[in-house]
Amino acid sequence: MDADKTTLTADQIHELAEIPEVVAARQEATRHRLIPRSPPIPGKLDPGIRRPVETLQANGVETVESCEGGPGHAYPEPTVKFRGSMAAGWHALSVCLDNGLPVACLRRVWDVLDGHAPTGPCWEVTFRERVF
Repeated sequence: MDADKTTLTADQIHELAEIPEVVAARQEATRHRLIPRSPPIPGKLDPGIRRPVETLQANGVETVESCEGGPGHAYPEPTVKFRGSMAAGWHALSVCLDNGLPVACLRRVWDVLDGHAPTGPCWEVTFRERVF
């Protein structure tokens, strides 16, 4: 086995999520979402997320929101949000992988509006880096 690679159990991952440095990193990423930004322009894509959005749409994925990520952006990392059934998430993931996109995470999310009203679910796929 490669000495640089470690396989973690679910319990170990849960424990890592509570490490102060990990918690601080999550909080810092959340602060980036709160930085004032210019309003979105419908139909205009950030350059660093254009290729994933167009690839997903060309393969039948109904995207609803996207962002190349970073300070001043809606998301801390490059993200595409989309709607669909349980199978839609796996379809989008396979499209991304088949097209060599650097997927970091596939998520099923319920946004909470006004602090009490869950909406969704929607899917989000995030990428390790901006894709040009």
